[in-house]
Amino acid sequence: MQKIFKGQVVEATKNQLLQIVEFEPACNNFYNRLYGLNSFAVGKHWMRLIFAGERVLPPKNFSDVDKFIEFLIKQKKGIGFLPVSIFKTLKSDSIKALIIENKNYMQPGYRLTDD
Repeated sequence: MQKIFKGQVVEATKNQLLQIVEFEPACNNFYNRLYGLNSFAVGKHWMRLIFAGERVLPPKNFSDVDKFIEFLIKQKKGIGFLPVSIFKTLKSDSIKALIIENKNYMQPGYRLTDD
């Protein structure tokens, strides 16, 4: 997952670019948990990739949860992040939670939730 959100190629997506979709109110918390960095530092990383001519799709950023969900649903190869409290209220079955280290977001020890 760390490679995906930094625009690096992973085995499962070798021939297809993933579209990262960021929910702005959760960016700092998400990136801090994932990398120990704030969203500004991660944004600088993406800018370096883009200006170096790397084959990447830069993240799309939304501060409105409805627009975030609408955009993510339309993406065939999209991946994004939301706080669990918002994810639990979604009415769409089109958005799924990631299983990380064989745990779903409702299990103790899930990597990206408060313990």
